Amino acid sequence: MKMPLIDRHQVDHHLRLFLIKHAKRGIYGTSASVPIAALLVWKHVAHSWLLAWVAAHVAVNAFRLIQLNGIHREMGEAQVRSLVRKFLVFTAVSGLLWGLSAWFFMPSNDPLAQGALTILIGALCAGTVLVYSAVEKGYVPFVLLAGAPLLTRFLAEGQSFYLVFALSLVFAWIIMATGHTFSVSIRKSIEQNLEKIALLERVQISNQAIEELNRELESRVQARTEHLEKLQADYQVLFQSSHDAIIVLEPFSERVLAVNRRATEIYGLTEQEFIGRSLRDFSLDTTTGDQLTPQILDSDQVFTFETHQKLPNGKQILLEISASAIVYQGKKCILSINRDITESRAMERMHRQSEKLRALGQLTSGIAHDFNNQLNGILGMAELLQSEIDNPIQIEQINKMIQSAENAAQLIQSLLSFSRFDKKRLHAFDVHVVIQESLHLFARTLPPSIQLQTTLAAKDSWILGDAVELENAFLNLLLNARDAIESNGRIHVHTCNKTLSPEKEPFLDAGNYLSISFEDNGVGMDEATQSRIFEPFFTTKSLGMGSGLGLSAVYGTVQHHRGHIALQSKPGEGSCFELTFPLSTETTSGPLEKPQLAKGQGTILIVDDEPLIRECLQKFAQSFGYEAETAEHGRMALDMLHKNSYDLIAMDVSMPELDGIKTLKAIKQNRPEQKVLMISGNAPSPELEPFLNDGSVLYQKKPMNKATFNLRLQELQGFSTVSE
Repeated sequence: MKMPLIDRHQVDHHLRLFLIKHAKRGIYGTSASVPIAALLVWKHVAHSWLLAWVAAHVAVNAFRLIQLNGIHREMGEAQVRSLVRKFLVFTAVSGLLWGLSAWFFMPSNDPLAQGALTILIGALCAGTVLVYSAVEKGYVPFVLLAGAPLLTRFLAEGQSFYLVFALSLVFAWIIMATGHTFSVSIRKSIEQNLEKIALLERVQISNQAIEELNRELESRVQARTEHLEKLQADYQVLFQSSHDAIIVLEPFSERVLAVNRRATEIYGLTEQEFIGRSLRDFSLDTTTGDQLTPQILDSDQVFTFETHQKLPNGKQILLEISASAIVYQGKKCILSINRDITESRAMERMHRQSEKLRALGQLTSGIAHDFNNQLNGILGMAELLQSEIDNPIQIEQINKMIQSAENAAQLIQSLLSFSRFDKKRLHAFDVHVVIQESLHLFARTLPPSIQLQTTLAAKDSWILGDAVELENAFLNLLLNARDAIESNGRIHVHTCNKTLSPEKEPFLDAGNYLSISFEDNGVGMDEATQSRIFEPFFTTKSLGMGSGLGLSAVYGTVQHHRGHIALQSKPGEGSCFELTFPLSTETTSGPLEKPQLAKGQGTILIVDDEPLIRECLQKFAQSFGYEAETAEHGRMALDMLHKNSYDLIAMDVSMPELDGIKTLKAIKQNRPEQKVLMISGNAPSPELEPFLNDGSVLYQKKPMNKATFNLRLQELQGFSTVSE
């Protein structure tokens, strides 16, 4: 809907204010003309009538002035219209009364009086024109009612003198009409000016509104710009602080358009060097990318795959890539998030290998235990047989039997390295001394074509463990390195100290460690071989050249010393075995005192589920001077203890009915001081270890010969509390 430029009531209001000023001038003019006219006709008209007429005129003008002043005040439209109606009615009535008075009272025989009255009526009409124009077109009834009787009287006289007055009255009417036309033109002029003013005001208001809108728009644009700048800053923080490489690249050509800081760190390139290059320059497998690119561009999904890449420095890495389609700089591109999973996959392989070897250790431990039981019986019976014959040939044959059994026991011991670790055998020693002794023995087996290099750079080389067991592990690694070199080559043994954290080495606790590396430039190994290298009986050597237990024994030894072994190898580039052991705070270890062999005395109870072992140990004990009794299992042993007391008890750990650990707990509840020798083919279990802290309980591995059994019984009787 189109709105008018101006308010009509506002125009009327301004117009009235303009004309009221001139109406007041008319009132003042008529008020001045009436007394003058009265003086002119004073002699010709009755004084009472003239004074009444002048008084009425003054009253009418006073009423007009009051009304005009009322209209001039700020009043509502309804009030203004009411005042105007009253003013018009009063004016019309007054005009009629004046016209009739002129008809009846005007002297007909005095031309001067007639002229004075005409002037008086004309003056009244002129003042009324201005007054009525200020409010409405109300001058018409007044002029007609006031002038019509007088005009009729003039025309009725018929004389030229009266006709002149009639023409004068008509002329006055013309002047009145002209005044009305003037007021109308003034009104239109005022309306036009007001319309212009209103238009200017509207334009000014519109300009102000536009300026306000501009300011609001600028404020919104500024706020939006600041928001976008903040989003850009947040995006840059997220983009640059990501732990994964983020790369934006063109499809198919794989030309790099943008990279984050992590990408430059992984690839070893600056941002300027990286942008513009193609990822195909690094990829070792472009087939996967070529196949997936069309699918990535046609989908809104994220595609994840793995690929190998070769860095500018020649290092190969395994990447997990998450690729998706994006719009970058107005064109469709690929967002590639690359995560280096080389180390994590290597750790996963090591973890799987560790779990596999742990399972193999548990399996071999059970098998070795059964073999040890059999070997223990064979060795025991062989020694008993040896002590009962005098034939040198037969003794030599028995010695060979014993030697074969001991070799078999040593082979079983290699298998048990996966699950056994005797804490009682730990003592502090300098690993550098052990390495030098191992190298001295190993040097005799080296051909001239192989160089042996040693760099013992570790400042702290003391650890807690078994020096003999560790020396065997070192010799195994050195011999394998020698066998891996086909002709000319070198073997390098290097030590250093390291401070590790769980982030750097998840298989070890945080702390200070000794690192020992055995490196060769031999044939190396592929990944398949590396995954099985520590398995028992696995070997890459030809038949008869190795048992496959060397590296498995090394693995077990390292585990027993609470260390870690890692392998790095590539076909044709050699191998490096790194052994890491926790450092010891001890730097000295005293010599072991061997108890003197002596005859025993007292009673001993032998508990074992193997009849052959029970018989051998019983005869051994009797040969030492003990009175020996036997029990088949733990429950039988407890029943015998209720009836009798024994100075010593020799008991197997693994038995039916009631095993050795539960039997020992039951014995210790009733007889805390009872001395017990626990015998097993396995390592001491965590349940047994608390009982080994005092001298009343000792542990002995199977198989054991007669001399070892004698020494353990002496230790229980108080000669020593140190077990071998």
